[in-house]
Amino acid sequence: NMYVSQWADPDLGGFTDDLVGCDTTLDNRGRHLSLGFVYNATNNDQIYGGTPPALGYDFFKGPINAAGDTLGLASFNKYINGTDPRSNEETYNYMTGLNSDGSPVVDPFGNTTTFSVAGDPVSPGSQSWLDSSPADRRFMMSSGPFRMLPGDEQTIVVGLIVGQGSDRLSSISALRFND
Repeated sequence: NMYVSQWADPDLGGFTDDLVGCDTTLDNRGRHLSLGFVYNATNNDQIYGGTPPALGYDFFKGPINAAGDTLGLASFNKYINGTDPRSNEETYNYMTGLNSDGSPVVDPFGNTTTFSVAGDPVSPGSQSWLDSSPADRRFMMSSGPFRMLPGDEQTIVVGLIVGQGSDRLSSISALRFND
């Protein structure tokens, strides 16, 4: 029941206009990509001006489970600064892909998921769940579950990637390319 998480308060340029998301497209082995990212809500950022970059975090190497499989992104949760988990239980619920109270995450289309705001901001489809409330965002991306006994070791590698295009959405495309 062990999970590992990358928590971020990314503050991309002006911190009050951030949106977050995750890329859950499948790789060539049928695993979800492990990319969580922040991007600007508009093409006018107080620090970066008209070409705000996008910033991402990726589990380049996730934990290894008992079957020897390297795990990728299992859940992604977001919250606004000041609404962080307030207990170990709330944090663990987020890590496992639940809401802080332990209830399942349900997207706007009625689907239960462990990935909040997993839509594609570059090419949104009719079933695309996007972050739509710019704010001082924080997020937690987690991988697991796996078993870890006292004395066991795991090496987890998380990469920090930047992409900058000609506008906020092309910066997400550049981020994915760089990843």
